[in-house]
Amino acid sequence: MIDTCIFCKGSVKARLVEHIHTWRGNQYIFRNVPAEVCIQFGEMYFAPDALEAIDDIVKAKPEPEEHRLLPLYSLS
Repeated sequence: MIDTCIFCKGSVKARLVEHIHTWRGNQYIFRNVPAEVCIQFGEMYFAPDALEAIDDIVKAKPEPEEHRLLPLYSLS
């Protein structure tokens, strides 16, 4: 994927991350998503095949492994 963060030019490391994906106003939590993560600021970069797999899942809507409640806050 990438060798350095495009924002700070710092190092990135391969990690499995938890990612919240928003699609059509709904939010989905994915765990164990392969990503390159900036070690300085935490910016995450995903491979196209990982993003395609996420899109396929949210379109197919299979039964999730678990359900979580997400808190909602407003700054206004």
